[in-house]
Amino acid sequence: MGGRAGSGIPERHGYPEQAYFTFCYSPIRDEGGDVVGMLDTVIETTAKVRAERIGRLLNSELAHRARNLLAVIAAIIEQTFRTSDSKEAAHAALTRRVMALAQAQEILSQSNWSSAPIRSVIQGALIPHRTGEGRITITGPPIDLTPSQSLSLALAINELATNAAKYGALSN
Repeated sequence: MGGRAGSGIPERHGYPEQAYFTFCYSPIRDEGGDVVGMLDTVIETTAKVRAERIGRLLNSELAHRARNLLAVIAAIIEQTFRTSDSKEAAHAALTRRVMALAQAQEILSQSNWSSAPIRSVIQGALIPHRTGEGRITITGPPIDLTPSQSLSLALAINELATNAAKYGALSN
């Protein structure tokens, strides 16, 4: 018995379509054991090949996004420890920043990382700072942001709200 995989371009639905097949050859023997023929089993594996390609593509994209996310987290950690006055302040700032980033990631995941509504990004970044109704108002046109814009804006809004809570309109 032997097998081999191959590809061909059959016509389907009136046009050529790339397809993949696995072939398995088996001898047909007579009563004396001599080979008198061959049985060729052909199994189409197009769907499996396509699924494997999609899986590799998704894994590659996931690895890329994970590397980018870790680079952003490393930068957040560096900035936090460079600018914090105490261990407690660093802990609080780091927690807020990572939570803002996580919220933006969640919003992007809901749209398959294509875009995120600016309102959702801002609302997510402000979650830790909402202490009462009416203290924060969000107005503006509906705009979709790219993933990179969403993550950057979430962190910027979080920083602005943190400063407002410490020194500005949200401090009292």
